[in-house]
Parts: sequence; structure tokens; C-alpha cells
Amino acid sequence: MIVETSVPSIPINRRPVRGKHGPRANGGVSVIASTRWIVGRQNRGVQICVLGPLEVRTGSGVRAETVDVGGSRLRTLLILLALDPGRTVTTQRLVAGLWGDEPPAAAVGALQALVSRLRRAVPGLPVEFRAAGYRLAVEPDAVDAVRFERLVGDGREALRLGDAARAAATLRSALDLWRGPPLADVAEAPFARAVVARLEERRLAAVEDRLAAELRLGAAADLIPELRELVAADPARESLTAVLMRALHAAGRPGAALDAYERLRARLADDLGADPSAELRELHITILRGEPGQADPATPAPVPVPVPSPAAAAAPDLGVRLDGGRRTNLRAALTSFVGRSRDADMVQRLVREARLVTLVGPGGAGKTRLAVETARRLLDGGGEQAGHLPDGAWLVELAPVTAAADVPQAVFAALGLREQVVLNALRMRGVSEDDPTQRLTAALAGRRLLLVLDNCEHLLDPAAAFAEEVLGACPGVRILATSREPLAITGETLWPVEPLALPPMELAALADTESVSRYAAVRLFTDRAMAVRPGFQLAAAAVPANGGVSGAADGHVASVVRICRALDGMPLAIELAAARLRAMTPEQVAARLDDRFRLLTSGSRTALPRHRTLEAVVAWSWDLLDEPERVLWRRLSIFRGGVTPASARAVCADAFTSAGGDPAGRLDPDDVPDLLAALVEKSLLVRGADGPDGPRYRQLETIREYGLHRLDAAGEREALRAAHAAHYLRVAEVAEPRLRARDQLLWLGRLAVEQDNLHAALRGAIRVGDAATAVRMSSALGWYWWLRGRKLEGSQLAEAALALPGDAPAETRAVAGTLAALNAFDGFADLDGARRLLLEAVHSADEVPGSEHPMLPLMRGFYLMVSDGVGEQARAAFQSCFELPDVWARSISRVLFAFASVNSGDHLDEAATRASEARVAFEALGERWGLAISYGALGELAGLRGDHAMALEYYQRATVLTAELDSNEDSGQFQMNLVGAALALGDIPRARAALADARRSAELAGTAELLSSVALAEADLARLEGDLPRARRLVREAAAGVWFRRSAPQFRSIAATAVAVVEIAEGHLDTARQLLAAALGEAVRSTDAPITAKVLVAVADLALCEGEADHAAELLGACGLISRTGDRDLARVEAAARAGLGEPAFAAARARGEAVPLSQALELAALPPVAWPPPLPDSP
Repeated sequence: MIVETSVPSIPINRRPVRGKHGPRANGGVSVIASTRWIVGRQNRGVQICVLGPLEVRTGSGVRAETVDVGGSRLRTLLILLALDPGRTVTTQRLVAGLWGDEPPAAAVGALQALVSRLRRAVPGLPVEFRAAGYRLAVEPDAVDAVRFERLVGDGREALRLGDAARAAATLRSALDLWRGPPLADVAEAPFARAVVARLEERRLAAVEDRLAAELRLGAAADLIPELRELVAADPARESLTAVLMRALHAAGRPGAALDAYERLRARLADDLGADPSAELRELHITILRGEPGQADPATPAPVPVPVPSPAAAAAPDLGVRLDGGRRTNLRAALTSFVGRSRDADMVQRLVREARLVTLVGPGGAGKTRLAVETARRLLDGGGEQAGHLPDGAWLVELAPVTAAADVPQAVFAALGLREQVVLNALRMRGVSEDDPTQRLTAALAGRRLLLVLDNCEHLLDPAAAFAEEVLGACPGVRILATSREPLAITGETLWPVEPLALPPMELAALADTESVSRYAAVRLFTDRAMAVRPGFQLAAAAVPANGGVSGAADGHVASVVRICRALDGMPLAIELAAARLRAMTPEQVAARLDDRFRLLTSGSRTALPRHRTLEAVVAWSWDLLDEPERVLWRRLSIFRGGVTPASARAVCADAFTSAGGDPAGRLDPDDVPDLLAALVEKSLLVRGADGPDGPRYRQLETIREYGLHRLDAAGEREALRAAHAAHYLRVAEVAEPRLRARDQLLWLGRLAVEQDNLHAALRGAIRVGDAATAVRMSSALGWYWWLRGRKLEGSQLAEAALALPGDAPAETRAVAGTLAALNAFDGFADLDGARRLLLEAVHSADEVPGSEHPMLPLMRGFYLMVSDGVGEQARAAFQSCFELPDVWARSISRVLFAFASVNSGDHLDEAATRASEARVAFEALGERWGLAISYGALGELAGLRGDHAMALEYYQRATVLTAELDSNEDSGQFQMNLVGAALALGDIPRARAALADARRSAELAGTAELLSSVALAEADLARLEGDLPRARRLVREAAAGVWFRRSAPQFRSIAATAVAVVEIAEGHLDTARQLLAAALGEAVRSTDAPITAKVLVAVADLALCEGEADHAAELLGACGLISRTGDRDLARVEAAARAGLGEPAFAAARARGEAVPLSQALELAALPPVAWPPPLPDSP
């Protein structure tokens, strides 16, 4: 359950010293973590019309055109996808819809061909491949049938709410979408029948609702001909007859209405032996009695306005009744109060305990609404709470006040006090008060009330002085103030009004509507969206072709989460964004938030001018600052990921002038700490938790965007970019060697905190063509990307940097290229790209012989590995690095030698020795990744020896170390190794636990190969436990996710072998043969001996099923490398072959196989060659 949390109040016991940049920060205000906004790309130019013959329209306006989709199967495919826009339609459903009970032999391939033809037929049609099928990535409203059903729902809701005009217009729009019979091209197809029936029923219901709405609008006589025609077409439909009866009755023709009823009653009796429904009978009785037709919804009775008693009227108008009754000027709320209930409860408690409470927060945070809601609750609470403020609660709006002298006058006006009456009363008592504040305190003396001083930030000193005077003179008065910075007087208690709680992006990716809806920011957006677009929902139940409900659709979840996160959970900005749904979809709003100040301009006409647009809200804060504060604000906007005081000083003050800044805009470096504190006080900067480099500050994204606009206006953007890049290049280069040392975790953490700034600096350098900075940054960050699992993004950034023309140090180019190649190879399985990058790195390294960087001596081994596989040459290259002077380089070369030996299946004893030496060295260095990878190599070697308990121990240690590094990808790989070791020991519960851990790591890492590996292991477990249907489903889903991706040949081989083993178990031997031929080809190409042996076990299983036990035994003989790994399939096949041949014949055949090296596996298997990818079998 998601629980709303609030920030503890911060009592202030003294007014802080105000320097030239305002009060210093008090500290301790908790903040909500910053977010990055990701804009989703989406095709909005395609409209698909199925309410009639299929019609596809692309473009809009003068560019609009209709595309002819030729061929019945292409049209059927498009209709199948269009019926579920934005959702994955499974391969099984598509094949069934296209071919029915007679699919082609290679249905998946045929479907792929059809999809390709469809993409060519409709340029720009976003048909996306998914693991389980295909997805038409368009907005739901791009399909007229979906848009029709949405409009029908909106119209029906409007009718329910009594808005007949809007209901009629909406329903007419829905019905206008129909051009003929729905799904006309496929109406007779089995999958279409239920959909057609549902759409026809919805159309008729929409017609009835539209007629009912128009009837409420007084068009009874005009509707009768159309109604008679409809009733004649469907004489047994009671709802149509009911609308006709109401129309006739309203038109003054009750006799005709009774005739219509009688005709329906007779038909029902004759045809069905039934009577009309109770509702229709009641309508019949109403007409018989001559009662009026259907009445409009009752108008609520007027609320009586209390009239003051004569005594109260005669008393001086103090704004309160002298009999103790409460009065207030608080206005009734026009919208619901969302997401702040806990805050309101806590602020109520503070107001009861403290006499001055100030709600502080940035513009648009909802301070005024929280203050008013708190005051209203204090008044409406009853009991002791009601007695707490017998003289009421009063809202004093200071936003329009511009002069200090006008503050007391604003309070007089809010209280309804006539100042002259108060002055006369005081004079009658012999008291003369010339000061307005003193007159006010005299009038309030003895009263117990709450003053809500709203928007004090532009009048801080006079507001603070007024509050101090009133609180000192009137002990029964309490003040609840709102301001963008504290009043800073004695006795003030602060309540920070923070942004609303935001859902993580992970929930958006999962389209988890229920969980997302628990977050206050999403609830507010949804509530306000429903106000401008009735019927709006985050997600709706999707209705598949069979007419049943399939569950929640993705709907708008991802877009709404992006909007809320991009707007930092700020209520005003969220409300402005929701208001745009009058004319836009959430997806369109999310896509335009990069220009938020032009987009969010639809505030309430009655709001203060500075609350009508997002830009006005922020500009109000800008105008209240002095010049140094403005300079720092705009310069801090260059930091994407927050900033420390040292970085702010270095970039915004120290380095700015040297980077080309205007001397007129210089900041005194010694002023930066005070300026930071001043911006925190003014709610323009958020202070986070202290780190190793001191406190960390960040700007809300909207504040940062405004600062960037001001930075451009000042002409400082490029100078700041260069200063920012130079600073973070130093950070990265200082950290780089420390990532291979004992304080690795500390520096990894520092780089992780600064990752957004580092990447922004690198992208900026690439954008302006600064090759030297971009290549140096890529070189310094390459190993960080590897350790943190940022391999895809890192390799892309590095490749872009290396492609820039211009000079960069040769050594730096060589290191950047080497690391980019490793990241590309491991992240993309991009052998060609890795080979090219490494070759360029080799040429660069040749220019700097004797380089001391530890990566460069290893580079040639890497190049041989990706060029020729992990063979003897690569192993020799790593062996040549054993005596390097750098401890880390010579240790990692030993681990790489060990893995190369495992892959080739020889030199295993020496491999174990070298891996053990590396383990000792990495322990001495305190380098966790090297130690983990050493344990991984030792684990694989122990498994090959049959020492599975030791292998399990090694893998557990490796998992712990990679978890410390926060490397989900590496942790997931070692957890998968744990699964294998546990299975070899027969410990199924332990294997299942490790598999569950691996799934969690895979989901966090998000890599397709790791996710598929987990699913393949789950399928293998199911098969070994006899659950073949589950194994079949899991293995095919897992394989589909990587079958057509660019993957390592080892992984392709593993996936194809897993599918083939299930095919063998099902008796589909021809299919299995094709799969195994392709799998063996990939395994041999990879030069991975254990994988090749694993495929040969499956080939032996196939041979056994075909009655070739002798060949099976030969194949098993070639698998000696994995004979002690605890492979259950190997044990099963060996037992069956031994039983079929007898021991002497089996031993002889196995001996023949043992003489065959794994490099000749293709010849031994004698399978026909099959290129990758082989056809992937369909799920039955």
C-alpha cells in the first residue's frame, strides 16, 4: 500500500541574519528526488477506419491521403492489429485469424512476410515486433472503432450527468464515424463475428442515447419519423419503443404512444410468449394517467443564507458575531482536494500548537489550497477544534498588495472591518491610534481567530513585521502564512509544501494502472482531466475479438506518468497540463513538454495573472530576486543532475570567465554558498542529503527550464557548456583509475550521482564537435559504463565521440575505442562494430608505444577474441600479459586466459591456477569486480571438474560482490550459474530461489538475453519435472524474444537447443533436426566448447529417438568436457543409449566419439546445414 508521507515541521526559534542575498538556509527540509523526463515517440499520422470497408488515411490537412491496402490477407492482418491498438496481438491469434484451421507449414515465417508487406503498403505504419507477437503502436483514437466506443462512453456519461446538449453532440460525432457495415472486409471471419455483433449493438445503443438526449432538448416532434423507422426495423426492441413513446407523449400524442406500446406487447406475446418489461409497463401507466413526460433532473433547493441577528447587526462590524458564532470569508472549494490530506491534518495540529505557521514552497506547489483547506477543516471540525477559533478564520490575499503600508488595509478588508468605525470606537474610549496596525490589533484584542496571510514572498519584511506585531498584541490570534521563503521571525514553525508523490517510471513501463493510481500526482491529473474530458480513464478494459474482457489496456498510463514526472509533481503545472486534454491527448501533451512554457497556458480566467500560465508562476519568483541570485539561478540550470557547492563555484564563478563569460556577469566565488542558501530559502533550489562532497542541491525541472531560457537570453549558454564540460571531464579523469582500486565503490557512487551531468557534458561536446573533450570523456567513463551495466548507452556515446573529426590524443582514442568495443560487444553482441572499433584502437595505440594504461596491453587479445573467437591466439595474447607491471592488468589477463581455456576446453589445470592467482591479487587490491570475475572463472572450472559444491560457493561470492557494485546484469549472470550448480547438486529449492533472484536482476537490468536466459531455465525446470505444456510455452516465449535479435552465437545456440529438446520430447523430430543443425552451426562458430557439447547431447537424444543408438553413443563420447557437470539430459540420454546397445557396444561407440575433437562436431553430428535463423515453431 502506498502511504502519503510528509516532511516534519521545522521550528525556527530566531530570525536568521539577512545578508545581501537573503537569509541563510535553515537546512533539514527534506526533498523529493529529481527526475528526468523521457519523451516517447509515437506515430500520429495514420488513421485506420474499419466502420465500413477498410480505409487507411495518412497525413492531415492538405497532405492527407488514402492508402489502398491490396490483398485480403493484408487487410485482415491490419484489421486484427487495429482492433487492439497499442497492445500486443499474439502470433497465435494472428495466425488463427489469417488462416483459420489451415495455417501454412511455416506460419511464423509467412506472418513475418505479411507484416513486411503491410509495412511497405502503408509507409510509416508503426507495426512493432514483440516477443509474443506484433503491436500496432498508434493511439487508440487512431482507429475509428475504438474512437467510436470512447465517444459513446463520453456521450452516455454526459447524458447521465444531465448535459443533454453535450451528450447529443458527442453521440452524433460517434455515429458519424460509420461508413457502412463494420469490418466489412472480414465480417464473415470467425474472429470478426463477435466484434461485429458488439459494434452493431453499441451503434444501436448510441442511436437510442442520442435520441434520448435530443428528446430532453425538446425535439420530440422532429424525432418521431426517425424513431418509427427504427422501431419498424427492430419491432421487438423495447428500448426503442420506449423512446418513441416518450417522444409521442411529449409531442402531445399520448394515443399514438399507447398504440406503440400495444403493438410491442402483442408482438412479444405472439412471438415470445412474454410481457413487456416493468420499466415499459410503468411508462405505459404514466401515459394512461396523463402525467407529464419524463421530468428533467430536479434542481437542487437553494441553500438558505444565514441572516445576522439584530444584536449582531447593531454591533460594530468586526466580521464576527458577538454571540460567539463563526463567520469566514473562505470560499467554497470548486475542485476536489487531492493528495494533501495528511499534510492538512499535520498543519492543523501545528496551528493548534503554534501561533505562527508558514507553508513554504515553490510557486505552484499548492500552498494556498493547503492553507485554505486547513482553515476550513479547523472551522468545520466541531468539538474542541471548533472552540479553538470561535471568531473564525479569514483569508487575507496579499498577492495584489504592492506597498508595505497596504498590508494592514488588506487585513481590514478581509475581516470586513471598517477602519473608520474602529477608529471612532477607540476615540470614544479615549484611545487614539494613528498607526493602522495598532488600530487593527486593538480591534482584534480578545478575539480568537485565524488569519491566513497568503502570498507573503514579495512583502517579506512588512509581512513579518505585521505578524510579529499582531501576535505580540493579540494572544488569541493565530497566523497561517504562505510564502516562497520563511518570514523568519521568532516562534515561526515551517511546513515545507513539497511536490506530490510521483510513481517511478518502472510502473509506467509495466502499465500498472492500479499501482500508478495510488500516487497523488497521478490522482490529481486524473481528477482534473475528468473535469475537462468526462470519461477520461488511465486505462480501460480491452474487448478482444471473442467478446470477453481481456483485462486492463495500457491506456494513458505511461504518458500520464511522464507528464507528472516531467512537471516534478507540482500541482499547478499538473492542473495546467490536464486542462490541455480539452484538445489534446495525454500522449500529445507529454511529447510537447519540452516547450512547457508555451504549452501550459490554460489556467483559470479568474485566477491571479501569475497563476494563469506556468511561465508567469516562475517569472514572479524571478522578479523578486536580486541580480546575483538571478545570475546563479540561470547558470545552475546547466547542471542536469544537481550540483554541489564546489561544482557550483567551479562552473558558475571560477571557470566561467575563462570559458568565455561576460565579465559584467561575474559572481564573487566567495558569495556562492550564500547565494545557494538564498535560493533554497526562496524555494528555487532544493537541498538534498549531504554526500561525500557536501550538500547537494537541485532545481525542479520547470525552474531549470526557465533558467535555460534566461541563460540563452543572457548569451551565456555556450560559455557555461564549455565550463561545465571542463569541470566534469576533470571529475571523470580523476575517478577513472580509482575504479580499479580499493576505493572503487566510493568513486562508482560519485560517478553515479553525477551521471546526468557527465552524460550532459559528453553529449554537449559531441553536439558542438569538440572531439578532444568528447573522446577524453568517453575514455574516462568507459570502465564506469562497463561496471554499472550502462553498456548500450556508453558504447553509443563513445562511438559518436570517436566519429567526430578533430584532434584527440592517440592514447585516449585507443582507450576509448577499446572500451567502446567491449561495451558494444557485451551490450549489443555487435561483433562487426566491436571488431571495427578495436582495429581503430590498435592503430591509435601503435602511435603511443609504451602506454601505461592497463587496457591497452589487453587490446590485442580482445581483438583476436572478437575476430576469431576465443581460440589459441587470443589465449596466447592474454598469456603474454602475465608479467605486466600493472597489477590489475596482469590479474585480469589471467582471468581472461582462464575463460578462454574453458571455452576451448583445454589447459584447464593451468586455467585454474591462473584464476586462483588473479583472485589473490584482486583481494589484495580490494577490487570487487575483478574478484567477482575470478570467482566466476573458478566456479566454471569447478563445475567442469564435478565439484558442484565448490562451484556453488564461488558463484555465491561473485553474486555478493556484484550486488555491492549494483551491477544487476553481472549479478543476474552469476545467479543463473547458481541455478546450474544447485541443479547439479539436486537441490531444486535452492535452484528455484536462485532463479527467482535472477529474474529480479534481469528485470532490473532489462537485457533481452538475461530475461530469456531466466525463462529458458524455468522452461528447463518444468520439462525436467514433467510439465511439458508449461515448458513448451516458456521456451517458445523466451526464444521469440531473441530469435531475430542480434545476439551472441552462443546464446542463439542455447535458445535453439532448448526449443529443440522440447520438440524432441513432443515427437517433432524433423523440426528438432532443423533447430539443432542451426544451433550446432552457431556453437561451432562461437568456438565455445561447453556449448558445442551441450548441443551434441541434444543431437544424441534426437539420434536415439530415430533408432540410432550407436550414433548417439559416439556423440556422447565427444561430450567428455561436460561429462561431470551434472547435466541431467546427458545422464538420461547416456542411460538410454547404454541400455539400447549393451555395455560393450556402448563403450566402443563412445570411445570412437572421444577421439573426435569438438572442432569437428559438425561432421560428427552429420546434420544438414541450416542457416540462422531456423523457423521458430509456433505454440499449438
